Amino acid sequence: IDPDYSQLEASAKIGSQWVELHTGSFARAWHDVQKRDHELNVLKKGMEIGLSLGLQVNAGHGINYQNVEGAKKLDRVTEFNIGHSIICRSLNQGLPEAVSTMRRLLNS
Repeated sequence: IDPDYSQLEASAKIGSQWVELHTGSFARAWHDVQKRDHELNVLKKGMEIGLSLGLQVNAGHGINYQNVEGAKKLDRVTEFNIGHSIICRSLNQGLPEAVSTMRRLLNS
């Protein structure tokens, strides 16, 4: 979902236990520092709102090996969904190495 209050509130009202914040705007803004920082702040606010509503907050869409460092600033997100980037890299490196590289980036 988009990281805005109305969507987060609606998710909580229908009894959802978790949400996934759509990080596509952040990912597309990666090369423009001002836009990237703005989108990251929007996501952080959405994360905090979701948590305050009792939701588990996940995030994903467009996260890759280049922008995962910035995405990690969403430090209270339970999980990131990064499948596409990992699968693409696995075509050259193999799946175990692609997963291992992403895990290293996430845990560094």
